[in-house]
Amino acid sequence: MIVHDNLEFLHYLTGILNSRIYFFYMKSVAGVLGDADKGGRLISQKSHILKFPVYNIKVDSPDNKARYMQMVQLVKSILKMHTNKAKASTQHDQEMIQRQIEATDRQIDALVYELYGLTAEEIAIVEGSTRK
Repeated sequence: MIVHDNLEFLHYLTGILNSRIYFFYMKSVAGVLGDADKGGRLISQKSHILKFPVYNIKVDSPDNKARYMQMVQLVKSILKMHTNKAKASTQHDQEMIQRQIEATDRQIDALVYELYGLTAEEIAIVEGSTRK
């Protein structure tokens, strides 16, 4: 269990742990029930999670502070969208919110790629391996 009293940091961490990079990593180290790309489940252990190199962002520079806050805001936004989707009264509204969720998810992935300094080729490998 991750215990931290800084809610902003937990939002930042949530963005990273729900990114395609993390899923790519977990597919390489964890066991899989079924096909992970087709709804199968990853069997993760505490040791897998603890070994993942979470980008330790230092918010002492303006660029890093901006990236950190962008991640926090994107995660807050996507959490609110999921709540709104659950409350949506029509199929059309649910689909519209789902498209917004997917767009925000892509923004989070792009930010994580930037944080980890991935090249275009590396991004293509991650995205090719983690088709949603």
